[in-house]
Amino acid sequence: MNDKFRLETILKYRRKLEEGVQLEFSQVQNELMVGQRRLVALNDEQSGQLATVIELERPGLVDISGIRDGFAYIEFLDRSIIHQRDTITNVNDRLEAKRQDLIAAMKNRKVLEKLKERQHEKYLDWVKRSEAQLADDIVTSRYGR
Repeated sequence: MNDKFRLETILKYRRKLEEGVQLEFSQVQNELMVGQRRLVALNDEQSGQLATVIELERPGLVDISGIRDGFAYIEFLDRSIIHQRDTITNVNDRLEAKRQDLIAAMKNRKVLEKLKERQHEKYLDWVKRSEAQLADDIVTSRYGR
């Protein structure tokens, strides 16, 4: 009996697959963070523009074209925010799919690692029994002299 794990190449392959899925997962996670930051920036921009439009509506100093342009820009920001929320939802769905892929890849790797560990334990038991058998044979041969 030897200690070489016959499925070592498959284990290495599964480790590489898991690393690839981890990389894809982190890329999608980064994409989500960028999208969330963009959403926060759009919301901040919208709040700032609303404050600007409110300032233009002060009594005695009404700028109609500025107010109209300001509201048009606020509507544009509303559409951009809705689009960004949809994008974040899509990225969240992709992230969850990658998470499931990563969990499956980890399970596949762990199954083979557990198998390798069990084989190693069996090998150690075999070595122990062989050494005990050898020791018994030596003691028996000395006793017979």
